[in-house]
Amino acid sequence: MERERVQLWNEDKPRMAFELAFLGIEESDMPRIMDISPETFANWKRTHRSFSEALLEGTVRACGRVAAALYKRAVGYDYEEEVAHWTKDGEFSKEKITKHMPPDPWSAGRILAAKHKALWSEVQRTEVTRTNINIAKLDLSCLTPQEIAFMKSISQKQALPRATDN
Repeated sequence: MERERVQLWNEDKPRMAFELAFLGIEESDMPRIMDISPETFANWKRTHRSFSEALLEGTVRACGRVAAALYKRAVGYDYEEEVAHWTKDGEFSKEKITKHMPPDPWSAGRILAAKHKALWSEVQRTEVTRTNINIAKLDLSCLTPQEIAFMKSISQKQALPRATDN
């Protein structure tokens, strides 16, 4: 049995661990997905440095890189690009030029909304508490008798708890 467990390991397992972690899969679910026991998973984390580093890379470092790239895009940046062209003499020439990527308002908004929800969030929350609708005041002429009966039964069920609240 021990031989079978040893044969489960191969150099592809760290890549698989990275991808699962990057997708946000919980470590407790990874053994089932990888078709191994939780004990084998824990053993690989302890004994295979590449495996434990891949898990870390897939969660913390990958998110950090994405956040850094989003920030870079939000504030704008300069980058070099190699441009090839023909000179007046008919010779082929390459030169590096600096280009500027302007700030992206959407990226900036995402960062600000994540850091300061109260100030920058686009979502407005509205709480509705204890709403009462008087069915007698609604125009129910387009409803069938069964639908009207159903609405009345709902109204009666909602009235019961309030009667016991007093």
